[in-house]
Amino acid sequence: MNQPHIIGVISDTHGLLRPEALGELQGSELIIHAGDVGKPEMDEA
Repeated sequence: MNQPHIIGVISDTHGLLRPEALGELQGSELIIHAGDVGKPEMDEA
């Protein structure tokens, strides 16, 4: 049987990634940032 995939989606961080958001994204196999990143370093968080 196929297992579901967990995909996290976040946007509008504007250079700030709150601990609460990170907690919600825990367990995601893939995280998609849908825009307004702010700082390139956010891609590495």
